[in-house]
Amino acid sequence: MADTAEWMRKNPHAGKSLPDGTATPVAYNGHMTVGIIALVIGVGVTAVSCVAASGGGTYIVAWGAILFGIVEILRGFGPPKRPDEPSRTE
Repeated sequence: MADTAEWMRKNPHAGKSLPDGTATPVAYNGHMTVGIIALVIGVGVTAVSCVAASGGGTYIVAWGAILFGIVEILRGFGPPKRPDEPSRTE
């Protein structure tokens, strides 16, 4: 635990956006974590409702949670593309 506190003290921007607008790798891990949780919940709700409706009836496809999870996982792989800044000539 002391190692983590020391690391956070040396890396104050960990998990946050940096002053130039880019995010740190820890922030991207957060996107992946949220995405995996949402995807598992969406697939779980869909599977449980399909099993419950196996004898006949309707079931729920939680496509919103599944889609959100996929998007968040993809966001976790890297920073968003930013337009190129104009080159500075002196």
